[in-house]
Amino acid sequence: MGRTRASVFDGPLSSLFRDPVARILEEARIVGNMEQTVSMLSKSTKLDYKTVKSALQHLKKFGYVSETRKIGNAQAYRFNVETKLRALLDCIAELQHSKRTRH
Repeated sequence: MGRTRASVFDGPLSSLFRDPVARILEEARIVGNMEQTVSMLSKSTKLDYKTVKSALQHLKKFGYVSETRKIGNAQAYRFNVETKLRALLDCIAELQHSKRTRH
């Protein structure tokens, strides 16, 4: 799935798993149901375009993200926050909160 720099994004999932999919899921927690393109996600997560595209395809297989509309030539995606991701994102928020209180 491409190379990542672990020090660039330090959310609870990515610090634990050091995986691009974890970084994308953390971005889902931040943006909620807002549409995102691959370029937007690439910029916000500091992952390269191909890595984000691959991670989105992986998440799409499990129903965590779906294609919405075209914005110009770019495909937009929406995270299925309210249905598929709610329990996972709540767990992430809890991890993040406990990480802050320990410091």
